[in-house]
Amino acid sequence: MDRISIALSGVSYDFWLGTGCTDEIVDRLCSLAADSYFLIADQQIGDPQAKDLHTRLARRAPAHLILHPTGERAKRLTEVERIIDQALALGATRASCIVTFGGGVTGNLGGLVAALLFRGIRLVHVPTTLVGMHDSVISLKQAVNARAGKNLIGTYFAPQFVLADTAYLSTLCREHIRSGLCEVIKNALAIRPEQIPWLEQVLRPDCDLDPGIWVELVHESIAAKLSVMNCDPYEKASGLALEYGHTVGHAIEHACGGALSHGEAVGLGMLVAARVSQLLGHLSPTAVATHWDLLRRSGMPIGRPAGTSVDDILNLVCSDNKRGYLAHRPNEIPMVILAELGCPVLSSGLPLTRVPLSVLAEALEVLEPAAAPAGRAISRSPARRPEAPESTLPG
Repeated sequence: MDRISIALSGVSYDFWLGTGCTDEIVDRLCSLAADSYFLIADQQIGDPQAKDLHTRLARRAPAHLILHPTGERAKRLTEVERIIDQALALGATRASCIVTFGGGVTGNLGGLVAALLFRGIRLVHVPTTLVGMHDSVISLKQAVNARAGKNLIGTYFAPQFVLADTAYLSTLCREHIRSGLCEVIKNALAIRPEQIPWLEQVLRPDCDLDPGIWVELVHESIAAKLSVMNCDPYEKASGLALEYGHTVGHAIEHACGGALSHGEAVGLGMLVAARVSQLLGHLSPTAVATHWDLLRRSGMPIGRPAGTSVDDILNLVCSDNKRGYLAHRPNEIPMVILAELGCPVLSSGLPLTRVPLSVLAEALEVLEPAAAPAGRAISRSPARRPEAPESTLPG
């Protein structure tokens, strides 16, 4: 496995990246000499991948597999409590280790369990999705959802290390792959636009990428995140640029009840943020079109999820977890918007802008409602909908 050093201000850990390296993952876990290991995994992928890792690890040390429900519904304090109670019943101590095995939801859930159990025990991430490998584990944020919105309950907590095997990516469905690709696209649009020509070459609507490309995508995305987090490990200043597309994306994800993956919702959020940037006189039409083009190249389905309305999204946006960083009026919301590709607009030294809710409501109209399932009505806003830029894909 190749070692990538994650060095943040006052915090550092190693990210080990390989392909087909389960035995080495077990070796590195055992190097911690924990009295027991608690492997936390999504019940949907609990068999056979997590069970295989659990079986191999249990041959060498006491190990337990704890499964959680699939999707965002697992990111609740009640599920954190259930996992902690189960771990304690199985004999967890301060010398134990929490091992998360899965995507961003599992990483957040297990990360918060590790941070709270005995006021903090050792944590290791074994990400199995593209979002997990290049996004959520390159962050100290561990959080679950409240009824009012996403990621409103949490803390900051660093893992001992991360162990990533790109072979797991070959087992993912297209939607999960696309979720990760949308976060890669976000990093290029908001932080490293020099990567856009490369992405234009490698992205495919069928998400069938060469194995070597996966490794490059992970390396590139880690570099992008570290470039804004090196001096801001808690993502309260320059690191807020990583929230591009997330204000509206989180609201869409919450409003549709998980019908879209996190990355797909963020993709839609970026299209809205680009339109906001344009409406406020910052982003050029060409830069806006680049957003649409990259997302279409990834095969991203573009449209407001069936059953969600502009009002639904606006209500949830008002509970966004970036409130408090930048003073604003009741009819405004702080958002990351772009002056140009790779360059967020700054306010009071932060990559946030006070956006009137009326402007956001107009920008949301770029998302035409997706087709509703039979018998299900869709809420429609009467406001005029501007046309989306045409794709620059061939044909």
